[in-house]
Amino acid sequence: MAVALALIGSPAHAEEPPEKSLSEFLDECAGNPDYCRAFTHAFIPAFIEKFSFNPDPACVPAEPYEAADTVLQYMFILGVEPDWAERSDGLAMAEAVLDSYPCLTDE
Repeated sequence: MAVALALIGSPAHAEEPPEKSLSEFLDECAGNPDYCRAFTHAFIPAFIEKFSFNPDPACVPAEPYEAADTVLQYMFILGVEPDWAERSDGLAMAEAVLDSYPCLTDE
């Protein structure tokens, strides 16, 4: 899991400018929630494909944007913690995905 977090990089992130801090990402989300939701929605399957031990996890909701909403809620909780606020948005998103859907680490 630590390797996955250290190596974070997905097709969704490749189209983005260099990573921002979590607090910067959340500020942008507040100003443009639809973009933030769509970005997170695209990040999740790319992350699963690249880093999950479980390529077809049943615990991740199939309904459009349900998983993204859960991950974003978790990211906003992380963003309140000073040590997380300055970490990269990609690392925080990976942490939020893994904590929200622990089946991703099932082998």
